[in-house]
Formats: sequence, C-alpha cells, structure tokens
Amino acid sequence: MFATIDIGTNSVLLLIGDTLPDGRIKIASDEARITRLGEGLTTQEKLSPEAVERTVSALKDYRATCDKHHVSATAVVATEALRRASNSGDFITRVRDELGFEIEIVTPEQEAWLTFHACAREFGSDLLVCDIGGGSTELIWGRPPSSDGKPDITNCQFISMPIGSVVLTEHFVKNDPVTTDEFKELCTVIDQHLLQALHSLSHRHADRLVATAGTATTLAAVEKRMSAFDHAKVHGTILEMLDIQVIIDELKMKSVADRRKIAGVQKGREDVILAGSIILDRVMRRLGYDIVTISDRGVRWGLFYERFAAKPFR
Repeated sequence: MFATIDIGTNSVLLLIGDTLPDGRIKIASDEARITRLGEGLTTQEKLSPEAVERTVSALKDYRATCDKHHVSATAVVATEALRRASNSGDFITRVRDELGFEIEIVTPEQEAWLTFHACAREFGSDLLVCDIGGGSTELIWGRPPSSDGKPDITNCQFISMPIGSVVLTEHFVKNDPVTTDEFKELCTVIDQHLLQALHSLSHRHADRLVATAGTATTLAAVEKRMSAFDHAKVHGTILEMLDIQVIIDELKMKSVADRRKIAGVQKGREDVILAGSIILDRVMRRLGYDIVTISDRGVRWGLFYERFAAKPFR
C-alpha cells in the first residue's frame, strides 16, 4: 500500500491504494478534510495557530489511517499556503517530528504537472485543465505527447494566477450575502488576472476543458443535489456554462448560513464557493468553452501515478 497527501490552502487530501498490473490504482481510502490552512494569509504572511492546529489534527487522522492500511511509503506535498507563509518551516518540522511525514513544497510548475498528469490519465492529452485552489488558480494546456507516448512537463504550458476561492473571498467579500458591487468587483478582478496572464500565450485552445479541485467537484455535487459526497459520481460529470451560472445566481442571493442548506455544498466551503465558481465561469467565458468536464483527481492522484504507478503513462 502507498499513500499520497496534498496539503492545500483550503483542504488536505489523502489517497491510499495499491497499483494494479495495468497501471490503475486500487483505492483503499480517498479522503478530503477542509482545514483552511491559508486562512488569513491575505493580511498576514504566516500561518495562524488555529489553522495549524486544524491541519495537524487532520494529518494525525491521516497518519492513523495510513497505519491501519499498513502503508509502506508515503509522499506528501504542499502548495500555495506553504509557499507563501513565512513560518512554513516550523509547520514542516512539527509535522515531521510528530507524525513522521516529510513534506515537500512543490513549485507552481510541479503542481501544474501533477494536476495535468492525473487528468490526462483519464481524459487524454489534448486538455486545458483548470485547477482552482484556495490560494491560486492554474491553467494547464497539454500538447501532443512525445514519441514514447508519455507526456512530460516540457509538453505542457501553464499559467499560475494568485487568485483562489479563499484569497478572493477574504479580499473582496465583506458582506453577507455578497453585495452587487462586491460581485461585480470579483468578476472584474478575475477578468484582469486572466487578461494579463493570457496575453503572452501562443497556444490557448484544447479539445476539452477539465476543471479539478474542490470548487469544481462542489459544483458537480450541487448540480446533482447530492446529500452525501460521492467521488465516483462526481468524477467525469459534464457541466454546461448555464448550469454553473444558475448555481452562481443561487449562491450570490443566499447568506453563508443558507448556502449550507444547499444539497452538495460541503461543510467548510459555503463561504468560498461563490468566488471559486466565478473563477470557472470567467475562464469559460474568456476561452470560449460552453461545457466543462469535472475531475475529482488532482495533485494527490498525479503524485501517486508519478511516484508509485506500476506502469508509465499510456
């Protein structure tokens, strides 16, 4: 058994499994916990004690789950929150000393590649992958694979924007429900980042748009009105732009407390799901996609394929 853990700005995810002879993963556990590690990073440059405790608590549970499944090797990566925080070293040291997890802070390039790798396994290489996190959003374009059929980071191009569901919410949403002016400002800020980031790109189109991470899977769960989250039912969901706009209209009219009552909204995402949804909507508008495929397989899956898969990418 092998395990991968993805420590993000908003959530911490665990994947435990074994690799089958054909390269697929036999899943033993696939979990996500919202810990909001990056809470407050927009106004201060370090992890708050409360955020650290929430995240360490989740990692302790993951340690127990790994022990239960007799995991023989674990790969743990962290993204935007630990890239930004001035006290990341203290957090990494504590987790290593208390739990035995060695955390690697991956670069935006590595994060983009792991995300693309996971999606390409499922949906082919001619993709635009939109990875909306709590602290940043990545857009990754695939190019034709090399002669051996295996894509690598040199066959991809990506942009990383410092806008995510948590960052945007903390910066621009001060009222509950969101005001019309706040909603417009969110749209404008996202459009400005997209315009600036896309300006120098020579290749912007792919056959399929795939969205991954918590915002995307929550949108799929809301569209299906799921009372309990189901990874298998969310993965591969096709959403039309109109579906997303209908959900956005519902979210912006409701208070955070009322959003909690919407079937499919995971506890802990109710305050940030609107900003994340607007990011996906603006990406689709800017790049001309009417539909998007939802992937439940992000960094933790790409990391598993890279470190532990029995067969290379096909």
